[in-house]
Amino acid sequence: MRYFPIFIDTLNQKVVVIGGGETATQKVRLLLKTDARVIVIAPVLTAELKGFAAADRITTINRNFKPSDLNSARLIYAATGNRVVDYAVSDTAHKLNIPVNVVDRPDACSFITPAIVDRSPVVIAISTEGAAPVLAREIKSKLEATLPMNFGALARFAAKLRPIVARHIQNTGTRRQFWQRFFKGPARNLILQGRENDAWKVSGKEIAASLEDTNATGRVSLVGVGPGDPDLLTLKAQRLLQEADVIVLDGLVNAEILEFSRRDARRIYVGKTADKASIRQSRIIAVVAQEALAGSNVVRLQGGDDLHFARDIEALKPLSQLGIETEVVPGVGSQPLGSIKMQSTRLRTQAVTTEG
Repeated sequence: MRYFPIFIDTLNQKVVVIGGGETATQKVRLLLKTDARVIVIAPVLTAELKGFAAADRITTINRNFKPSDLNSARLIYAATGNRVVDYAVSDTAHKLNIPVNVVDRPDACSFITPAIVDRSPVVIAISTEGAAPVLAREIKSKLEATLPMNFGALARFAAKLRPIVARHIQNTGTRRQFWQRFFKGPARNLILQGRENDAWKVSGKEIAASLEDTNATGRVSLVGVGPGDPDLLTLKAQRLLQEADVIVLDGLVNAEILEFSRRDARRIYVGKTADKASIRQSRIIAVVAQEALAGSNVVRLQGGDDLHFARDIEALKPLSQLGIETEVVPGVGSQPLGSIKMQSTRLRTQAVTTEG
């Protein structure tokens, strides 16, 4: 990853666009979706830019670029189409340590503008690091078709509801379960239908119901990763990793699989590395039980052959006696490839014998 994705606060910040043609206008249209103070500097402006200025949406300065124009800017765009001017803007921005984007000149940029799916405050940025803009647009189109235009209303509603939930539901596990129900339940549908008053009523009932369960217990999921290929993870395994508060794993699990997990999920390593002895199964189960009883959703990642997986399933049985919900999600392709080939050969041999 060459370009680190990050969102910059533009509230009341100065953003300078050097250029007044169609390319600059495209950048200004995008910037007007933010809360930035947009300043456009160019001797000639498009009719659209003049219209933005007349509506007091941007500030325009009708002259050529001066290095002092960039002082105190948060972001800078160079979109003149003139190589000499664009590189002069870039050089000045780099000297001032201000992020700069020079249109169609990646070597002069310190940041790039991604394709954006805007469902504010839900914003999705898509980048191919400049390698394949058409591919980024394809991904954007698919996401645009998937997400309702008012999808951001869910986030706005949740922002207003969050302090109320935090005040009434003190247990972390119970609070997490409330939010999981909220984003999948009737309140979500009501909000997307524009019925926020009804959504408030439903949310109030959900909070009251959550308060009745003051000792929420988490769950434990044994997730098989088979030979460790992340492409073989089941959809259910990916979902459970996204929901996990705690992930229990050993050093043999492919690190790429952990990319499917939440960034804030705690990871507990239980041995099976080159320089450490394995932790006893009873100790692993004790750790898993402790985390679940504290209200955490726990995923125990298990790779390797089916025999080891079966032993782990057996080891989970004592958890049910503690009132902990458990489930098992076998991995795809956990059977060794050689065994599959042998079985296939045996079946073909049997078929030939039968037909002969």
